[in-house]
Amino acid sequence: MLSFSDNIVAEITPVGRAAISGIRISGKNAKEVVEKLFNSSITQERHSYLLKNDLDEAVVVYYKAPNSYTGEDVCEIFCHGNPTIVNSFIDRIISNRSFNIRIAEPGEYTKRAYLNDKMDLIQAEAVADIINSSNTTAASYRNQVLKGDLSKVIEKIKAELLDISVFTELEIDFEEESAGVLDKEKAKVTLTNVLDQVRQILSSFSKIESLSRDIKVLIIGEANVGKSSIFNRLIEQDRSIVHEHPGTTRDYIEADLFMNGLEVTLIDTAGFRDVPNCDIERMGIEKINELINSATLILEVTDKDGMTFKHYNSIKVRNKIDVNRPNKLEPSILYTSKNDPNSIKKLKSNIEYTIKKMFETVDDRTEHFLLTKRQRESLSALEKQVDRILSSIQSEQPIDAVSFMIKDALDMINKLTGREKANNEMLDELFSRFCIGK
Repeated sequence: MLSFSDNIVAEITPVGRAAISGIRISGKNAKEVVEKLFNSSITQERHSYLLKNDLDEAVVVYYKAPNSYTGEDVCEIFCHGNPTIVNSFIDRIISNRSFNIRIAEPGEYTKRAYLNDKMDLIQAEAVADIINSSNTTAASYRNQVLKGDLSKVIEKIKAELLDISVFTELEIDFEEESAGVLDKEKAKVTLTNVLDQVRQILSSFSKIESLSRDIKVLIIGEANVGKSSIFNRLIEQDRSIVHEHPGTTRDYIEADLFMNGLEVTLIDTAGFRDVPNCDIERMGIEKINELINSATLILEVTDKDGMTFKHYNSIKVRNKIDVNRPNKLEPSILYTSKNDPNSIKKLKSNIEYTIKKMFETVDDRTEHFLLTKRQRESLSALEKQVDRILSSIQSEQPIDAVSFMIKDALDMINKLTGREKANNEMLDELFSRFCIGK
């Protein structure tokens, strides 16, 4: 385990007012810092203490190294969620000249956990991905990675390649005796299996790749068909201006909508017209066309019968049914009115159902992993390298060339998992994407 010369501190709960806020201190002096802060003694690890000072009373938990998130001594303080109290605690902690302590950098707790072998690089990346997941399904897949499921598959692949590597080295050593140490037929079978495993990971990711993106639900339609009214009813507050005059919405407006485990960005857009009134409106419509390409789901809204719907990933909405009653009800169209709460509730349920159907995997018997860009690129390179190794053995290439290629493949795996510690520049770039406190 590495020993860092300094201690770090940061708020580990979202900044702002709340019932409870948490502060984490990590480093060799974590326990002493808290004991001095509260003028109390902490004797037991993983035991909660109710401690008091003039700022607040707080619950403190001590984790002794190496049995903590970072692998270092860690103390976590839970106080009332008032930013003034939280900041005062942190100010007092870092102003204590008896200890070398500073504010943690973004992702520094997880970086120390990685450097102290509490997790590999694949698991460390999953931490940030879980925090940023936009739905429970994505979070669940990423939690598999955090638990080490993907790492175990990669380590198994490494062990199989390492086994072949050992025999290729022996084959080189005993080449003059023609010992035939390497069983080439067995090696071909092993390499074929390895290739299948790598391809299965990449293939499974492609089936659920949409889970790694933000969920955007776009409301589009002609001007004055009631898009903004639907938007306001769905988010249950008046965010968009509603007026009888067409073209009220010139730009697009976003709001977050939480729906039974889904975090959706709902977007209200400017209305389409055959001839826009002005340059601003024309620019708004151009922006809508860009949003359409990145949308997970589109609500195509009209207020009259006979509309031609244009998008395959859409829910067709016939609005204002209390004002302009439809001639005939079509099963493929949802009928809504801002004055009918049940119709809006049905629309919201349909949005949730449609998105969740999109996220269903093709084969539940297969393990699925959400990969980062780095992991995907590394696995794609490994796939090509293993394919080259297999081809080289099949074509009776010199054994030393095969051995060299296998060593390259093993290096790729070590860089993927971070077993050979990555350079500081790469780690700084990776962990800078994390939030402070993680």
